Amino acid sequence: GCPPPAGGSGNGCRGEDWGWFDVSGVRFISIPEPWPGALADWQTKANTIMSAAQNDPAIDFIVSYGHRPAYSSQITNAAWPETKAAIDALGDLYSPAARADGKYILNVGHHVHGLEQFSPQHGVVHVGNGGGGQGLTTFENNTAPGSLWKLRHMGLVRGSYDAVESRLTVQIICGPEFPNPRDACTQGTVLRTMVFDA
Repeated sequence: GCPPPAGGSGNGCRGEDWGWFDVSGVRFISIPEPWPGALADWQTKANTIMSAAQNDPAIDFIVSYGHRPAYSSQITNAAWPETKAAIDALGDLYSPAARADGKYILNVGHHVHGLEQFSPQHGVVHVGNGGGGQGLTTFENNTAPGSLWKLRHMGLVRGSYDAVESRLTVQIICGPEFPNPRDACTQGTVLRTMVFDA
């Protein structure tokens, strides 16, 4: 969080806790926390940033990421409807499902202490990156529509971009063992691979 606003208390950067940057041919846009009004404001501003990336021949892909996932098989306190609505709306404008040259291909969400991959939702692939935190998810014996794969284990997401091939390769990697493990995998093992071609 940020220091409290002048004369107040709480997080002083509500609605300002996000940004964007380019790494080679990939534009990364972070998503704010769901403060009141923050995601609607973000959606408007992200639309402008995505539109510019869509029209920039030097950018091949758009990737968003944030703490709150838009899609998750964990029912309680996992997927945030405001995040989902904003990302779905942007996917309807800039994903490959919306237009043949669509560049918005991936959203990475955190918060859920487990790993998950979804088929494209509104043209955008969603990945749950359970990199740390207290406890592991149970996914409450639930599988959300569109979920392709899930694992109750810590892990991380690794991406590599090939500028010559205009290709983004994203991998889900098994993380360290956690006390009271639920699903087994060997640390460092590649569990899932997704390849996106511009």
